[in-house]
Amino acid sequence: MNAVKTVAVTGGTRGVGLGIARALLAAGHRVAVCGTDPERIERVRAELPDEALVMAADVTDRDQVQRFWDAGCELLGPIDIWINNAGISHDRERAWALSAVTSQAVVETNLLGAIHGCAVAIAGMAAGGGVHTDAEGSSSDLLGTLLCGEPQTFNVAELDALAIGWADDYLSGTPTSEFYPDESFRRVAAAPGEQILRPY
Repeated sequence: MNAVKTVAVTGGTRGVGLGIARALLAAGHRVAVCGTDPERIERVRAELPDEALVMAADVTDRDQVQRFWDAGCELLGPIDIWINNAGISHDRERAWALSAVTSQAVVETNLLGAIHGCAVAIAGMAAGGGVHTDAEGSSSDLLGTLLCGEPQTFNVAELDALAIGWADDYLSGTPTSEFYPDESFRRVAAAPGEQILRPY
């Protein structure tokens, strides 16, 4: 493993986000996670090592996302990797059958939440570099389902493999050719004196 990284994971108090946090901590990295359920936050805070940051932050509120970023930097140092993982699903109903409350919650969390995360993380990383990742999985949001249909298991598995592979390549500094068909990758600066691989 190369240098220890500081990673922030939104929606990191359950599911895939919590799994990412556990794996990163086990690999020796510094991790910050946020969520919205007070009881779950306390359970995860008790589970994860004391050096991990576990706090409440609602990604639909940019000020709260900014506070999450600031707290992570203050406790763990500059954030190297930001993962927009927070998201909610909904009953598999036709769009017009969903309540207004459900529709609004899905759009605000899955769309605006990612936008707020991008805005905060990209601004914060502008001076020091880093990587931004959006997680996509079987709980695709309403808009994605309406436009593209239900996520297919094979496609989700492939996306998961690529996301993990690209993250591993970043952490190790070594490209895995099978993740970059026809050598369609380029080297870009991530931080002063550091190079990473990014797919086009």
